[in-house]
Amino acid sequence: MGLAIPGSILADEAPVVVQAQDGGHYVPVKSVEVETTSNAPNASSDAERGRFNAIDASEKHSPLSKAATSENEDFDSDEGSIGRPRSVPSTTISPHPTLTPDKISRLPQTIVKDLGQRFKMPLLAVTKPSGQNVKASAQKTSRGMLFSYDTKTGGFSGGGFTYDHFGTSKIETVDLSGRSRLVFGLKGDPSEVKLEIVDSKGRKASVILEGIKRGKEQVWAIPTSEFKGVNLERVRIIFFIVEGNRQVGKLTVNRIPAN
Repeated sequence: MGLAIPGSILADEAPVVVQAQDGGHYVPVKSVEVETTSNAPNASSDAERGRFNAIDASEKHSPLSKAATSENEDFDSDEGSIGRPRSVPSTTISPHPTLTPDKISRLPQTIVKDLGQRFKMPLLAVTKPSGQNVKASAQKTSRGMLFSYDTKTGGFSGGGFTYDHFGTSKIETVDLSGRSRLVFGLKGDPSEVKLEIVDSKGRKASVILEGIKRGKEQVWAIPTSEFKGVNLERVRIIFFIVEGNRQVGKLTVNRIPAN
C-alpha cells in the first residue's frame, strides 16, 4: 500500500489517519504509509521526517458509510493514497498585542450538498498516527472547537476545520485568497502549536503559533502571505497540530468572535 514520492524511502512506521466529524460521529478517510523524505528541508526530528497525513492528492475515496461510530474509535483504511511530508514552518508568530477575542474575523461558511442533505462547512477534523493509541478528538463549541490530545510516542496529534466533506467523492474547498490574514483565538495547555493549511492537491504550508496560555484566550493574526506553496483559492483543511512525544492536554480554538 502507498505510492512512494520521488526521492523518498518507505519507512517501517505507522500510517496516519484523518477523520472528519459529521453529526457528532467521526467519518474515516484514507490512511497512508508513512514515508521519510530524504530531501525534506530542515527535517531535524523523527516527527518532521516521518510525519504524513492522509490527504490523497490525486483521487478521493468513494463515499463512506454514515454508520454511528464511537468518537474515539480509530479508523484504519486499506485504501492507498499519496503521502506527502508535512510542512516545516519557517515563521513563528506571537499573540497580537492589541486584538481581543471580539475582533476575531470569522472563517467563511460554505454548503456541501450530498444525498439530498445540506452540510454547513467547516466541520471538525482530526489527524493522528494510526495504530499507536494516540488521542485526537474534537468537540464543537459555540465559537469553534475544543481539541483533546495525547501524543504518547506517536509524535503528533492535530485537530482543525475541514471544508471537504470526507463522505463525498468531490474534494470541496474554500477560497481564502481574498483575505490578508487569518485570525484565531487560542487558549489551552500547549505553549505552541503548528497551524497548517492543506490545499486541494495535498500541498501544505504552516507557521508556529507561540505564547499560548492555559487560562486566557489570546488572538493570533496570521498573514496569509506566510502560507507559501499552497493554493489559497482552494483550501481544504486548516489543522492545529501539537507535536512531540508525551504531550497531553486540551486546546480551545475559536474561529468566531466573542460576543
